Amino acid sequence: METVTVNGLVVRETAVGESDKILSVLTGEYGKIAVSAKGSKSLRSRHMTTTQLFCYSSFTLYHRGEYYYINDSELLEAFFEIRADIVSLALANYICEAASSVTVENMESSDILRLALNTLYAMSKRNRQMSIIKGAYELRLACLSGFAPNLVACSECAAYSSPIMFLDIMNGSLLCGECHKLYSESSDTEMDTPETEYADGGFFKIMVPISEAVLSAMRYVIYSKPEKFLSFMLDESEIKSFADICEKYLLNHLQRGFYSLDFYKSVAD
Repeated sequence: METVTVNGLVVRETAVGESDKILSVLTGEYGKIAVSAKGSKSLRSRHMTTTQLFCYSSFTLYHRGEYYYINDSELLEAFFEIRADIVSLALANYICEAASSVTVENMESSDILRLALNTLYAMSKRNRQMSIIKGAYELRLACLSGFAPNLVACSECAAYSSPIMFLDIMNGSLLCGECHKLYSESSDTEMDTPETEYADGGFFKIMVPISEAVLSAMRYVIYSKPEKFLSFMLDESEIKSFADICEKYLLNHLQRGFYSLDFYKSVAD
């Protein structure tokens, strides 16, 4: 029987009976695939470690029916450190669920896989705050999913910076303070609140104020090299705003929420 060898991240596991599992494995070549891991829950199984949630492994698989089946496997990275506390464990689960939600079988997903792996690696090293890692991941994932915002300049006057700019969440564009003021004066909608949601010509808009520091961090996340997307500095006072905006941007473009995100917030607070 023909086999293929792929490297993949286990993003979900579902118990089947006493000793089997069905895995969702995120791969670069084949996207998200369903893998039947027979006997992998047994302590005697040579696949027990390689098939754990959050593990990155090399799998030799054969395909039959709706599932792939494991012929051989080798552990590449376990990210054991993220299991040290409930907060990082909850965030890792959200990272995997979000990546899973934007991938399907036979979809080339190497960039999304690399993003997930880089994020889990950063979490395991614990050299950045979890909220910064989470926000940068969400924004980068939105870009890889086809929802990249244009953060180069104001969409009306091309101003690169302003003490306060406004991000149009749904259109992925910027307005500088002056253009936002002119727009609000010509609109029937009051737009002087910190964040405004309104309908404009039948289109739903969410305008969010964004500081220069947060905008600079978001630009870095979007336009940096994949392996460097977390190599930016942000003042402690700006972290919450950065994290909130990145989360809002991803969730509104995916048009869904995540139970894993809700759980993360419940344990992180």
